[in-house]
Order: sequence, then structure tokens, then C-alpha cells
Amino acid sequence: MRLAALTLAFTAVPAQGGTTQPRWTGAWAAAVQQPSPGGLPWSSNWSEQGIERHSVRQVLRVTGPGAALRITISNRYGTAPVTVNGATIAKAATGAAVRPGTLRAVTFSRRADAVVEAGQELVSDPIPLRLEALDRLAVTLHFHGATGPATFHDISSATSYRASGDHRFDPRGTDFTDTTQSWYFLSGVDVLGASARGAVVTFGDSVTDGTASTPDADNRYPDQLAERLVASGARLTVLNSGISGNRVLCDHPLFGERALARFQRDVLDKPGVRTVIVMAGINDITCRDPDVTADQIIAGLGPRPRRSRLQQGPTAVLSRP
Repeated sequence: MRLAALTLAFTAVPAQGGTTQPRWTGAWAAAVQQPSPGGLPWSSNWSEQGIERHSVRQVLRVTGPGAALRITISNRYGTAPVTVNGATIAKAATGAAVRPGTLRAVTFSRRADAVVEAGQELVSDPIPLRLEALDRLAVTLHFHGATGPATFHDISSATSYRASGDHRFDPRGTDFTDTTQSWYFLSGVDVLGASARGAVVTFGDSVTDGTASTPDADNRYPDQLAERLVASGARLTVLNSGISGNRVLCDHPLFGERALARFQRDVLDKPGVRTVIVMAGINDITCRDPDVTADQIIAGLGPRPRRSRLQQGPTAVLSRP
């Protein structure tokens, strides 16, 4: 079976009076998954045991500039509320260290702590930190009580760090001695500014997710796409909504909910989404309960008539009202 690829391009909504207004645009994303031992036999993560009396520092790269940012915390697969006892964000240095003078406290409704209900997400207040496209950030979340099994993204191809106690404002990072290559609770970073024309969401499986990409090198195909867009001056951010092993029609406990079930939240709900690149279908040949056919996979990749008008051809153009 050939790998299926589809591009959806949304029409831009002009600002009132033809002027460009500051707005939120997604600049980084991780498609979250239910807690599991992980999809790679040699990997390990903290999702099933959860996190307690630790700080977790997660490093990522934003794909667009802004005068401020906000983060999204996800407890989608939690069975109980999760309390975040504090968070910070900074520009990343080497390893778990951060650049001096860039540490900022994160607040939620003007509070340092926040409760994320089971099955829900929580967006932070705006954080004043001027960013350039391709800046690397370090987001630190502190959990004093037990989180229970953690909503996470399994194969991040990036190192996450854990330290005992509250190390939100630790710039050196030397106490972050435990590591994994997964992201925890963090599902999005948006930037506020007038320069971005919109976001490109890359949606698919391991090719998109970057399985076997060099750790901490930001060398997945969406990363390279972002670099090319920045170099060309296209003013488009790139969000990676891939999950390794993901399938169009079948859920899997290690490889996430099926693409049809997660498309709304992992694509359409992202702020500023303009274009979607879909690369999925090959993993559906392993669906066994029930078996699926090529025609069913093709139909699953097709347009949803109740949501869109679709132009026929190799590239689908989805227009929003």
C-alpha cells in the first residue's frame, strides 16, 4: 500500500480595514497520547507512574516570532484533576540550562498554580518574552503532589529533564539528572504578533513525528520545512501533530487515537491554522479488529462533507466560511 498524502489549504480571514492585527498563532505543538510504556522497545518514559515532588524541564523550538507567548497544558487522558504547582519558561541554553535573564514565571488566571481537570486542557496567561523564529525554549513544570498517569507525547526526539523538588527558577539545570525522550502534559505554544500569516499543521504518523531522528537536533521533516519557510520569508509557522505508529481508522494503546478522532483537536483547533499536510494510512494495514480495506482507508482520508467544500484533484483546498 502506498503512503497517502494530502494537503488542505484554508483561506485566510482578512483583518478589519485591511490592516494586520496582533493575534495568537500556534508556533509549536505536540499531539498528546494516553499513558503507556512507549512504542519503541528500547525506550522508557514517566507517563504510567506519573510525576510527584519533581520539576520537569522540556525543551522545544518555536517556529515563529512574537512579542509574547502562552502555553497549553493537557490532561486529556488523566482520570483525575492534575495540579500544576508552578511553571516557568525561558530561552534554552545547553542541556537543561537556560539563558540568563530570560526566565519568566507562567501564570494561569493570574495564579502561579493551576488545576487541570481530567479530560481538559488549560491555557496560560500571556507571557512577555520576545521571540524570534526557531528560538529554543525550556518550559519547566513543577508538581508537588502526585499527578497520576500522565498525558504525554511518546517519541519527542528531544530530551526532557527531571529534578527532585521545585527547580522552576534554576538557570543552571545541573540538578535535572533524570531524562527521557518524551513530552509531558505540554501540548502547545502560541505566539502573539502581527507578522505571522498563519500556521501549517503537519499531521500523520512516524514520518511526521520524526521517529529515529537525531535527538535534540530538530531535524524532523516539519523542522526542515519550518527552516525553509523562515529562510524564504513566508511568515508561516509549522506545528507537528504527528504520532508515531498512528493510524487513520484504528485506535492503538501505544500509538494514539485514530487520525479521524483526533483531527479536530490536533489540527482544526490550533490557533491560526491555514494549511494542513496529511501523511497517513500505511499503518492501517496492521488494523485487525476489524480488518480494514484500502477503500476504507481512502474514504477515511477523504473530505468530511459536513465540514468543507472540497475541490477535486491531488491537492484538496478546504475553505472556511
